[in-house]
Amino acid sequence: MSVKNYIIYSFCLITNLVFSQFNNLKFENLDTYNGLSSSTCVEIFQDKEGFLWFGTIDGLNKYNGYEFEIFKSVLNDSKSISNNRINAITEDNEGNLWVGTNNGLNLFVKEKNNFIRINLYRDLSLANGTQKIINDLFYDSINNTIWVGTNNGIIKINLGDDSINIDNYKFSYYINDQTNPNSIDNNNVNVIVKDEKDIIWIGTNGQHLNRYNYKKNNFDRVLIKNNRSYELNHIPKRVFIDSDGDFWIGNDLSNLILWNTKQNTFKHISVVDKNTPILDMFQDSKGLFWISTDAFGLYLFNKKDDVVELQQHIVNDFSDPFTLPNNKPSKIFEDNKGIYWIGSYDKGVSKLDPSNYAFGHYYYQPNNLNGLNQKTVQSVLEDSKGRIWISAYDGGMNLFDEKTKSFKHFSRNPNLRNGLSSNKILYTFESHDGFIWVCTLDGGVNKFNPKTNTFDTFLHDVKDSLSIGQSSVWSGVEDNKNRIWFGLRTEGLSLYDPLTEQFSNYKNTFAKENGLVSNSVICTFIDSKNRLFIGTALGLNVVDLNQLDEYIPKDIKFKLIKEKGLEGGGINYVTEDHNGNIWIGSDNGVFKLDSTLHLLNSYSSQNGLPNNLVVGIKEDDNYNLWITTKSGLSLLNPQTHQFKNFNAHDGLQGPEFQSKSIEKTKNGRIIIGGINGFNIFQPNDIKAPSLVELQPQITNFRLNNKIVVEGDSINGRVLLNNGISKIKDLNLNYDENYISFEFVALYFDNSEQVQYAYRMQGLDNEFINLGSNRVVNLSNLEPGNYTFEVKASITGDWDSAKMAFINIVIAPPIWRTWWAYFVYFIIGALILFAVIHYYTLKIQEAQRHELDQKQLQFFVNVSHEFRTPLTLILNPVNKILANFNNDPEVTKRSATSIQRSARRLMHLVDQLLDYRKMDAGMSPLQLEKGDIVKFSHDIFALFKDLAKKKEIDYTFESTSKSIKCLFDFDKVEKIITNLVSNAIKFTNNEGSISVTINTSKEKESKSTFTLFKGRKLNRYIEIIVEDTGVGLDKEQQNRIFSRFYNVDETKSGTGIGLNFTKGLVELHGGKISLDSKRKKGSKFIVKLPLDVNSKSKKVENVKNEYLINSMKAVEYNMIISNDNVSVDPKKEKGIKVNKDLPVILIVEDNKELRVHLKNDLKDAYTIKEAVNGKEGLKMVKKYYPDVVISDVMMPKMDGFEMCKLIKTDLETSHIPVILLTARTLAEDRIVGYDNGADAYLSKPFVINVLRSRIDNLLLAKNIPSTT
Repeated sequence: MSVKNYIIYSFCLITNLVFSQFNNLKFENLDTYNGLSSSTCVEIFQDKEGFLWFGTIDGLNKYNGYEFEIFKSVLNDSKSISNNRINAITEDNEGNLWVGTNNGLNLFVKEKNNFIRINLYRDLSLANGTQKIINDLFYDSINNTIWVGTNNGIIKINLGDDSINIDNYKFSYYINDQTNPNSIDNNNVNVIVKDEKDIIWIGTNGQHLNRYNYKKNNFDRVLIKNNRSYELNHIPKRVFIDSDGDFWIGNDLSNLILWNTKQNTFKHISVVDKNTPILDMFQDSKGLFWISTDAFGLYLFNKKDDVVELQQHIVNDFSDPFTLPNNKPSKIFEDNKGIYWIGSYDKGVSKLDPSNYAFGHYYYQPNNLNGLNQKTVQSVLEDSKGRIWISAYDGGMNLFDEKTKSFKHFSRNPNLRNGLSSNKILYTFESHDGFIWVCTLDGGVNKFNPKTNTFDTFLHDVKDSLSIGQSSVWSGVEDNKNRIWFGLRTEGLSLYDPLTEQFSNYKNTFAKENGLVSNSVICTFIDSKNRLFIGTALGLNVVDLNQLDEYIPKDIKFKLIKEKGLEGGGINYVTEDHNGNIWIGSDNGVFKLDSTLHLLNSYSSQNGLPNNLVVGIKEDDNYNLWITTKSGLSLLNPQTHQFKNFNAHDGLQGPEFQSKSIEKTKNGRIIIGGINGFNIFQPNDIKAPSLVELQPQITNFRLNNKIVVEGDSINGRVLLNNGISKIKDLNLNYDENYISFEFVALYFDNSEQVQYAYRMQGLDNEFINLGSNRVVNLSNLEPGNYTFEVKASITGDWDSAKMAFINIVIAPPIWRTWWAYFVYFIIGALILFAVIHYYTLKIQEAQRHELDQKQLQFFVNVSHEFRTPLTLILNPVNKILANFNNDPEVTKRSATSIQRSARRLMHLVDQLLDYRKMDAGMSPLQLEKGDIVKFSHDIFALFKDLAKKKEIDYTFESTSKSIKCLFDFDKVEKIITNLVSNAIKFTNNEGSISVTINTSKEKESKSTFTLFKGRKLNRYIEIIVEDTGVGLDKEQQNRIFSRFYNVDETKSGTGIGLNFTKGLVELHGGKISLDSKRKKGSKFIVKLPLDVNSKSKKVENVKNEYLINSMKAVEYNMIISNDNVSVDPKKEKGIKVNKDLPVILIVEDNKELRVHLKNDLKDAYTIKEAVNGKEGLKMVKKYYPDVVISDVMMPKMDGFEMCKLIKTDLETSHIPVILLTARTLAEDRIVGYDNGADAYLSKPFVINVLRSRIDNLLLAKNIPSTT
């Protein structure tokens, strides 16, 4: 056998395999219902971008696999197509489309989406004629010319360098001239073709072929030799050049002329026996000839050595939904993916995809007596003998004979005693003995014997408790003990005993624990571990059959699988893979459980499933899973978790598959049943969509909901200078920010499988999955730079998917440009300066006001601090003068009070003078060499007696016995004195105070600039004073070192002590810090530079009264701040109280003043004491005194508030109140009188004046005075 013959033989074999394997070709039809402008299509063309163009008798159609874009002639619109009857389509090198119509030639500019009407005849007389029918077009890409075949000869148009510029076109006209043998032989030009030598041939109504001579620019005629007439006169004559370079001439399939150009022989060819009009001739990429005929369908044949062999005659079968739509195919076209498109008269366009035939499809054909007997295949089964049983709902059982492609039917016959009980079959399965069990909707269960073709029926009998629980049986399975478990529609589970042929029924009841989760059983399955799985409408139950004690148990405990997603949902299918994992198809997707029934994985539409309603799962021999759903078929790779989805366009029976209608045959094929028959296929034969690489294209751009094309003027400028699919940069104004993009990835194999994802860089970080949506709307885009990116994929592998993109720049408005921002910056800076200046003035004013208030408070405090001691000086002096030489004890006590008060005043004066000197810079640092440990200990020791009086644990610690260094003795003494005296002052009895001296090292930056990060090691002396006193909160800690700040205004003090201390530390070049907690205590840490190198100064040794006065001041504070009014009960009992004396209540926090007043008044009055306003109020309500004498500034409750409460209480409002205070301003007096005070005495006061005020108030109450 020659190589050529072998190739031809192989080709014929492949062709037969492709088109004859299943005896049925599946055509998908597109007509006006799908959007085609007309059901008569006479021309098909695919452009360079991959779009299909369909020329109809009513418009031009552009098809992208989803929808049609229609172009029609519009009255008075010169940019529309000139006529709706499309006869020919071609494309030039620049991608422009040339369209021939019944009324002239049109150039379609894709970028502008409009037409240019070509004036073919210009100034010739034919320009005004009506005969402008274009019969054929041919583009010569080598010479950049368009050949136009008309009824008035042929026209050649040289396009020049710019095919859109019609002014540059050069026209050449060729018509028949009877006197010129080098003219065309007839003016009716039907066909323009080009041979393998790039020679143009013209076919006309004449008896010649016309060969174009490039050199002479004329034609050479070739006579068509024939022995008999070969033309039908009612249709044009066809000329076709095949892949061998031979010419086929004619329009009758029974009488064609074959011109063998190599042998230069003409031969009559009869493919059929009778006249068959030819509408189109086509040879596909495999060499097969396709002939479309008028009313006789399609003919497919091969040519071998000028001998024709008919392969197939395809005609319409009205009972076949996938047949050729009619017998009038007009045009045959094979696209760049090998898909065939057949235009027709009256039926639109049909698609034929040879790759789909891997899914063998068998379906119901009403007129086929040996075909499937109903449309919906509810159950599929291969029995132990390899026979395939197809159960059609409402049709019964069908035994499939693959050799003859026929079916033997077993349907219900009421006249047969042992026949099928119902045609409404839901499920079939085979038992170990070869019987086939048929579960029906309304006829119970049937036991079918394939040998005798007889059925035994088991129906529910309400009178027989041992009958099956319900006649609606949905599933069944046999266990290893030959028992059969049936799932019932609403009555739970029935167990068949093959020995007695009786049933035991199990159903859920509300009172029963461990029962079925639902009585609606959908599926049953037994795995390799002998576990029975019961899928119900509300979840999955499991029974370990190995644990059943009885052959027919009376009761069964059902275990409920409580994994997420399975509870409460319908379980439609259960199966087991080769690793023992359990796979579950449910209403919520697919679930994978391990052998211990714990969830491993779950899959849903979010992972790639076409639909979450899963009705079947089968593992193939490659260990992949085939999953049937209500929206198609899925192939899952359990290793990669990737899905490949298939639908009706891939050759499947339809979009929906039926529950449990899936089977794997012994030879590894998969059978799946659905609403339109069933598919049977070998998984290895299925085309893998993952090999397809899709290139998305941006097809449309809309601005403010209006399509924008090349050349459109938007806001006075041309926005697009090219088609949107070709441009890469788009510039928009700020108010052009509502945009949308349309895009498409051409995949005519199955466009529904294409998924899209987009990202708008500048807005989105990740791609957003759009599914099958092909439009993205973007609104309210801020000015800036963006990139719109779109990807297309059929597998969801976005990382490897190709991308189309366009860069978008949205310009800012004039008020948001850089120079506008610069102006704003200048204006803002000026405004900010003005605001800062204004607020600075305000803040300075507020600070001045705050300072004034602090100074006022300071002077009030100082006044109080001075006036109280002065009171205790003046009154004792008067007493000494009054009792001179009479009572030495009174004189001594008064002198002691005078001394303490004078020292207190001296301490205050010293403190104020030292503070003022430091504040004015008049206290320079005077360094002396000394031992700071011994120095500090000496100061510490002076306060021991004071600490002992308060029972304070008072300790001194030092890490070194001696630290010799240079320091200012005076200032360090004041620092330690202030800190220790404060600690004693604010530490309660039985507390603790520690003073610690040590050295420390600390790294500090040499420069304040972070650029210079050199650091040096400094040594410090640490003075730490730690107590367990009242402690400070955060706000107090922030203000503790502020000038005039007093932590407790009820305690004595000026509020400058710690600020003074901080100034002394900083004067020394050191720093002070605080660590404190409220009610826990405080720790003051002073760090002074350890200076051993500086020169010491000779300082005059002046006796320092500051330390002594500080100690006395602390002692004074301890004396006056004793809050306890203690009276020995025994002494109190021994005191004779004169009940006739008026009762005076003294409320004063200063103990010495309180005792002084008591001693001066006790001879004339009965005295009661209180240390603060709160205690005083209690004493008032207890003793109801005749007069109350109270200080104003006191802890817990001041005198003003106590006075107000006394005067506003009906029971105590009659009691006179005298206020004693150092606050002498008129405003303070007004506050006192507003609160109900009867008298207001300023400190210092004379005791006799106080007595007079008391007597006057008593007299006003008619109480006799004893003075």
